[in-house]
Amino acid sequence: MKSSLTGAVTKLSLFLILLSPVFTWSQDEDSTLVDSLLVEEEITSPFASYFEPLSEEEVQNVKAGWNTAGVVNAVEDVPNNRLTTDSRVSDPHNLLSADGIDTLNRIIKMVQEDTDFEIAVVMLNSIGDNDPHMFATDLFNHWGIGDAETDNGLLIMVINDIHKASIITGRGTEAYITDAQTAEVRETEMIPFFKQEDYTTGVIRGVQVFAEMLYGIPPEYLQESDDYTYESNDDYAYDYSAYEEESVPFFQLPLVRFYLKIAGVLTIAWLITLIVCFFIKNLHKRYHALKFWTLLVFPIAFPVPFLGLYFLNRYFMNKWRNTERFSPNSGEFMIKLSESEDDEHLKKGQISEEVIKSIDYDVWVTQDRTEVIILAYKRWFSKFRKCPKCKYKTWHKEYDRVISAATYSSSGTGERKYSCKNCHHSKTTRYTIPRKQRSSSNSSGGYSSGGGYSSGGSSYGGGSSGGSSWGGGSSGGGGSTGGW
Repeated sequence: MKSSLTGAVTKLSLFLILLSPVFTWSQDEDSTLVDSLLVEEEITSPFASYFEPLSEEEVQNVKAGWNTAGVVNAVEDVPNNRLTTDSRVSDPHNLLSADGIDTLNRIIKMVQEDTDFEIAVVMLNSIGDNDPHMFATDLFNHWGIGDAETDNGLLIMVINDIHKASIITGRGTEAYITDAQTAEVRETEMIPFFKQEDYTTGVIRGVQVFAEMLYGIPPEYLQESDDYTYESNDDYAYDYSAYEEESVPFFQLPLVRFYLKIAGVLTIAWLITLIVCFFIKNLHKRYHALKFWTLLVFPIAFPVPFLGLYFLNRYFMNKWRNTERFSPNSGEFMIKLSESEDDEHLKKGQISEEVIKSIDYDVWVTQDRTEVIILAYKRWFSKFRKCPKCKYKTWHKEYDRVISAATYSSSGTGERKYSCKNCHHSKTTRYTIPRKQRSSSNSSGGYSSGGGYSSGGSSYGGGSSGGSSWGGGSSGGGGSTGGW
């Protein structure tokens, strides 16, 4: 029994040895077939090679046409050539060569046809005092680059005068191109040529690399790891919330800068007024010279620094109003009378003015009461005016009422009465109230035929004639901005 079992095992072993070449061939053949299928499905770059740099002569020829005086201060003023020539490149200041613009349009249109991503290139000489990253993000959203549903847009904007380049990605594009990668591509492919004033080559190479990334075949230096971060003193991987809070200091915002300029000019004017006041010997005139700066509009509109200056003004004015005086005639020392004592030196009209508080009076007298000085201090705002009869500031409007109301068919009548608190002179006048007018409305329901959209025009992101507008995409500020 043992010998027969041993013989069966031996025969089975010989049979497996004889079949081994067959299994080996079959395995190798299947492996070769799989490899061949993988090779057939491998994605290759759409570019045989990257764009060749312009010659020095070509660079100078392009530079000769630059409009270095050109400035675009608002995103609405950036030419959107998709609405006219269906070009994806906006270069109003001639920073690129004509052939370069044609090359960019061919690449960008090819990428959109193959991948559905929309790319825009904007070349500007200057954007004034605007922040480049915020300007580029606003422009991206103003045009609506990319599909409205997938937000698969990409914007490259280059500013010549401040040497800044911004790369803005749509929310959908961020899944294919990270903020750090935008900075790395800009630093590796674009800025070296920008430093040589060859914008054409730098932008085309940047677009080529981004196109490869959208095809799913990024260059090797962008395939290092998912944890890759790019560090530079000038560039940064962009985080939109950090940009809003940290990248633009509060005091550099345009509205804040304007506020500080106005506040600075007014502060200088106040300081000049204060210096002039100390050269005025007459304390009454000195008081009124500084009175203008006690208007509440200054501390309300410019609390820094006029809230503090308001109280400082009041301090100086009270000091000058109550400072000891000497008679200008005899040089004798004078004292200021109290409110109850000074009435004996005031006229009836002046007392009336004090009672209604249109004017306050200070009375200064010498010790023997032989010399008297009466100084007037008017209120800034009062309902009282100078009376046409007694000439004191005691004239006011007593009432203004309707005698008969106006209707749609007839006018009405109104009456005003003015009177004086001092001499009791009065005047009553009647006037006509125009009859009411019915509001007009047109038969079309309030919409005129000349409304905001023309029948043959194009609109941003709206599918205009010829398909020349962008797709309505948006960006949350992803990407990066850096200089050279």
